[in-house]
Amino acid sequence: MANLVARKAKKSKPARKPQNQSRRESFKIYIYRLLKSCHRDMEISQKAMSCVNSFVMDMFERLAGEASKLASLSKRSTISTNDIQFSVDLVIGKELAKHAKGGALRHLHKYAANRHL
Repeated sequence: MANLVARKAKKSKPARKPQNQSRRESFKIYIYRLLKSCHRDMEISQKAMSCVNSFVMDMFERLAGEASKLASLSKRSTISTNDIQFSVDLVIGKELAKHAKGGALRHLHKYAANRHL
């Protein structure tokens, strides 16, 4: 019996310290993949990557915030695709939004076509 207790005491592991770092979301890997798909021989510095990532995060927050406002004005709790499209018009501007929505629609059709294969 005493031998069993001694074995159990040896198997106990020290308590883990809780992690204080919170996980930060980032688009850096996707920015890098996009750069390599367009220009294979180009590089991007860490500062430039941080700047582009900050820009993408800012635009995402602006678009999501505006879409959320539009959904709440319609007394809905879910953001629809129309809310996103209207928020792109409001945040980016009409001319640039036209190109952004055209590219998004083209890639959405490409994704849907490849999904059914």
